[in-house]
Amino acid sequence: MSSAIIITGADSHFFDLVKGTILSIRYKPQGQLIDIGFFNLGCSLEEINWVLENVNYVVEPDWEYTFPGIENAPLYLRGLLARPHLPKYFPGYEVYIWLDADAWVQEWFGIDLLIQGSKKRGLAIVPEIDRGNRLLYGSKEHLIELSKAYRHYFPNLNVDDLHTYPLLNAGVFALLYSAPHWNFWDLRLAQALAKRPSVLTDQLALNVAVYLDGLLEETELLPAYCNWTCHYGLPRWDPKRSLFVEPYLPYTPISILHLTSSSKKQASHTLLTTEDERIDLSLRFQQSKACLRCNSGQTSPLEEHLDTATSEIYLSQLNLVLFPNWDPSFQEATISSLELLLEFILLSPSPQDYALIVSAEPDYGMADSVLATAATNVALKLIESGYELKGEPSISLVKTLNSEQWKRLLAQVNYHYPLAHEQIPAGIQPVLDGLPRFELPSR
Repeated sequence: MSSAIIITGADSHFFDLVKGTILSIRYKPQGQLIDIGFFNLGCSLEEINWVLENVNYVVEPDWEYTFPGIENAPLYLRGLLARPHLPKYFPGYEVYIWLDADAWVQEWFGIDLLIQGSKKRGLAIVPEIDRGNRLLYGSKEHLIELSKAYRHYFPNLNVDDLHTYPLLNAGVFALLYSAPHWNFWDLRLAQALAKRPSVLTDQLALNVAVYLDGLLEETELLPAYCNWTCHYGLPRWDPKRSLFVEPYLPYTPISILHLTSSSKKQASHTLLTTEDERIDLSLRFQQSKACLRCNSGQTSPLEEHLDTATSEIYLSQLNLVLFPNWDPSFQEATISSLELLLEFILLSPSPQDYALIVSAEPDYGMADSVLATAATNVALKLIESGYELKGEPSISLVKTLNSEQWKRLLAQVNYHYPLAHEQIPAGIQPVLDGLPRFELPSR
């Protein structure tokens, strides 16, 4: 039995969003190793061909239930109503993780918590309670509508008080294959479908199963940063770490952003930064960042701060910074570490989305030749084994930066790739400590 699978799905209307969901997984080191399943709910042939290049399985779910108006129901409802039956469509996994098409992974730790939580209790899910959730501050309409919905779909159950329980958001969850929740969810959803379903029917059924069928003790409730519902409260932006974070101290990074309701409709949102400045940003997953030197020849704001003697520095979606100690006595170890990293990148689905920013201070005249040796060794190894290279990362050698210039550059970097022998420029260690470490999976 395999460990875990992440499942999502979409039709053509949501395809741009679900591309972000999938790419946000695959662009993470851990996400290149996990299986992804996809519900085709009405995508075009061209869209499905793209999906097939990036996921492991594509299936079209059946109508698992009958209900009034099924003949005119939108196809995307098949995916929502099939979720209590995920093991049927993707058999052989210990943990099933669902991500809505409008959710994307910014930091991997939320996926880890979903897996850990489901293995511990059965279901891992996020309740819609948080200090940043505006619904908790005097909003009555939401509770009134929630109470009506419970009564509408479950008229024969005692659901009078369920609207006072925090709603468990089914847009992001993880379920253990052996958890009792599957059967109770199936039962309650079948009952609810005596009425024509809405996009919330299956979520309400899951909440009834947890709260009325005695499954709360078998449910791990995760914090809001594992499923940040953006229309209930916008995140902040941390410019130093280039991350969306919680809106209050200590500004914990958000792992999974969920562009719920109206938040997905806006091209950008006005957010506060951690420095209390206003900034307009898209909440969607961004596939790539412009390189520091624009194709037009214009200079980017960051490049204006760099020393004119510095070589061009290019950024992409995944930016890794390296600080090799170029002392000749460490040359063999440095080449070995670089080869491991380059092989991992070249075997990834999109090598061109990586950018390596390599410090060459001081390089003892070695940096160019060492990088060339490592890259050549790896490329020849893969070609000789019959592997067809899909692309290559950009590599920028960085020289003659002072500490302030390094800090500005590191604000654009996603990861620090640690080496056994490093030479860290003076004054930047605290900033470097704030970067996630890029760890290669164990072989």
